[in-house]
Formats: sequence, structure tokens, C-alpha cells
Amino acid sequence: MNEPADRDSAAGPAQTITIEIEPGDDPYGLINGLVMSDKFIPWLTVYGNATYFSQNDVGEDEMYFVLARFGSVANRGTEKIGQLMVIARDQYGMSWGRIATALDKPRTTVKRHITNERRSLANAGIWYDANGEHKSESTTAMKMALARESHEND
Repeated sequence: MNEPADRDSAAGPAQTITIEIEPGDDPYGLINGLVMSDKFIPWLTVYGNATYFSQNDVGEDEMYFVLARFGSVANRGTEKIGQLMVIARDQYGMSWGRIATALDKPRTTVKRHITNERRSLANAGIWYDANGEHKSESTTAMKMALARESHEND
């Protein structure tokens, strides 16, 4: 795939962007992993201008490459936003409405996603409360998730 620096657009020649990451910014190496796995540049390209691929004949193989890389990053982002919603609700006590407004989603959608993500995290033995993240046996975490749901439905 051509690097974005090789592309000119209606906005002018491509620009080089330098991103500096402090050690605490990427404690699990996820951002570094995106860069090293050749997923970051396709993600930035599609996010910035998906129509580039309809206006330029990149070929089926490159389109597949970009689609696979962008899809991988987008799916990971979907997983992370679910966890962030649970943290916002359970640790920070944010209302359904405030979370929905922040994400520009209906409250019912946010509530459904949080409920599903809570259960998914609980299956992994993770739950949140005002004190932060907790790790335990999945049965304990599921009890905490179900108790929270029961309390919210009262």
C-alpha cells in the first residue's frame, strides 16, 4: 500500500505526522502493536478519507488489505468503547443519558451495550465499582454484574 506521504489531495500535499507516546500512554503495547502489525496507516487513511479508495484504482488485493486492517482496528475499538461505557457507568456513576449523549447513541442502545459488556467482562472475572476494577472468579464477578443490573432495574 502506498504510504499517505506519497498522496496529494484537494487539501494539498500529504503531511508527516509524528506521534510521541509516553511509557504510561500504552502500557499494554496496543498502539505499538498497531504500528508494527501494519494496521495503523491503513486505519488513518480510511478514517481520514475512505473515498480515496473509490477515486483511485488500488486493486482488489490492496482493498482487501486495507479492509482487513481497518476492520481489525475498528473491531478492537468497539470492544474498548464497551469497556469504557461500563467504567463510566459503574465506576464514575454516569447516567445512561450522559453516556448516550457522549456517544451520540440512544439510551436504550447504551443500556443494552453496557449490560452485554458487563456480562462479558464478568465472564472474564472483571467487574467495576466506585473503587475501580476488580478481578475475581467469574462466578463472583457475574454475581456483582447481576446485582448491579437488578439494582438499576428497581
